[in-house]
Amino acid sequence: MKIIGKLFGLSLFVVGCATASNTHPLAAGAGRARAIEIEGPAPRSVVSGPTTIHAYSTNDGMDLFTVAAATGTDRDCQLARARASAGENRLQADRVVTVNVPAGRVACVETTASGTHELLWHQMESQSEPSLLARSN
Repeated sequence: MKIIGKLFGLSLFVVGCATASNTHPLAAGAGRARAIEIEGPAPRSVVSGPTTIHAYSTNDGMDLFTVAAATGTDRDCQLARARASAGENRLQADRVVTVNVPAGRVACVETTASGTHELLWHQMESQSEPSLLARSN
């Protein structure tokens, strides 16, 4: 009876370990998590649209915003920072933020404090529109 109990406990442990990664705030969705390290208050590009991302930081002091994409690089973020869209997202420590990046735009991140900051993010699964499979007249 002790052997059966031990095997049952071991199987529960294995199943728990196999599903534990799904509880991480960045585990859901498509693609692997990515990280950007930012030094000082210079804006950096994150991703070009169209896409939706989850973003996360362990500390306060970062803003996420979108700008028109000209080159899809940090330069877009630096040149257009003054004209950034009104829908900025202030990142709070240990909170996941969802950001929609429309086509023709670039998601940018800028620190509001000195020092080194790290942004973790991943792209969400694309939610395609349902297709019309058949039509009757």
